Amino acid sequence: MKFLQRVATAGSSVGLLLSFAACGGFDGDRYLPTSPDFTAALTVSVERAAIPADGFSTTRLTATISAEASPTRRTVMFDATKGLFAGSGSPETSHIEAAVDDSGTATVLLRSSTIVETSTVTVTVKDAQTKAAVPGVTKQAVIDFVAIRADDIFTFTAASGSIPADGFTRTRLTATVATSGNPARNRVTFRTSKGTLIASGTVNSDSSVDVPVDGSGVAFADLRSSSTVESAIVSATVAGITKTIIVAFVAPDPGAIVRISAQSSAPADGATRVPVTATVASELPAPRSVSFTVTGATFSGGSTTEVISVDGSNRAIIDLVAPTAPVSARVRATISGVSADTVVSFVTAGPNSIFVSPASAVVGPNSDNRISVSLLRDIGVASGGQVVTYAAKDADGNPTGGVFSGVTLSTTVTNGPTVSSATYNHRGGPAGLVTIEVTAGGVTGRAQIRIP
Repeated sequence: MKFLQRVATAGSSVGLLLSFAACGGFDGDRYLPTSPDFTAALTVSVERAAIPADGFSTTRLTATISAEASPTRRTVMFDATKGLFAGSGSPETSHIEAAVDDSGTATVLLRSSTIVETSTVTVTVKDAQTKAAVPGVTKQAVIDFVAIRADDIFTFTAASGSIPADGFTRTRLTATVATSGNPARNRVTFRTSKGTLIASGTVNSDSSVDVPVDGSGVAFADLRSSSTVESAIVSATVAGITKTIIVAFVAPDPGAIVRISAQSSAPADGATRVPVTATVASELPAPRSVSFTVTGATFSGGSTTEVISVDGSNRAIIDLVAPTAPVSARVRATISGVSADTVVSFVTAGPNSIFVSPASAVVGPNSDNRISVSLLRDIGVASGGQVVTYAAKDADGNPTGGVFSGVTLSTTVTNGPTVSSATYNHRGGPAGLVTIEVTAGGVTGRAQIRIP
């Protein structure tokens, strides 16, 4: 937060005498506008510079003066152009006065309006004798009342995005509300276009139900599927703000024939293996084998289709090998004509280290020098297509003014590392050592060249 300080002109006198002198009087010279003490006579800080424009949220302003301030000047006045001060009265007002404590500190709470706007708070010290602000010492703070976001009010999730359309399976709906004591946020209205809502053990015949939040600001309801393959649009509403999610009622699998699981993501480094597990119903008769298929990656045997026998724990496990480029791989497990899918996201595999190799360790001040780079990983290779940045710095760490040309994205070499390159020209800069810094994926490698 940037504070604005209003200071009297150099020729005016300043009446703020906030500290006792050793002799028991006041040292007025310390608080002339030209004195270093002047700017520190009053300081103001703001807890949050932006709060929702909901008419309820607050931010704390703290004003500090000298702990040894005169007894007649130990009250701080706050005036806001927008919003109201909590505790300023009933109704609340845009002006409030607060006495400082023994440390010289006073705090107040500014409550937002319901309009997206900016409030300027002017802070002054009150002179008890004149009943007015001490001339010349003023600070200002600016607080933004910003548009209300749904995420500022509550979160809304479903335990499962799809459940069997069997007429009895449920998924838990959870709304977590940032109540902050706001009575308008004490209840959540759940609605659904399909299926049945169940709250507090009671089945609701209509499509909506009101649920009070608990002491933690959480409200629950269960959505029970219908017996039709369809999608339910489910919503939660708090204080006029609505969030929606979609829960799919999918073709039921009464025997729970097969389930598939794997970690959700892995680096696309061409080497990492992700175990994929299919768990099948124990009631399935022998012989039992699961057919795995994958798109976007390959299994450990190098193929995209494998058949794996089910073990004594009713599981079939196969390893998925990461590709060298980011991709979402979909794996399907099929047994007895029933399939289950999962997705493994192979994300960009950044380097663990970068090796920088200039073509020449010594190069003329106007000569090109090819800079070759290898992006190295402890496991596998770094993904291709990554942005590689180049910089040249002198012995003091400052840019040399040289230029890089022909910069390439990282490229994965067959049976080799991931590489990049660029051409550096010192452009006639000063002689000396030049450090070439190359960065990709948050990792930096360095090499030095010398300009004679």
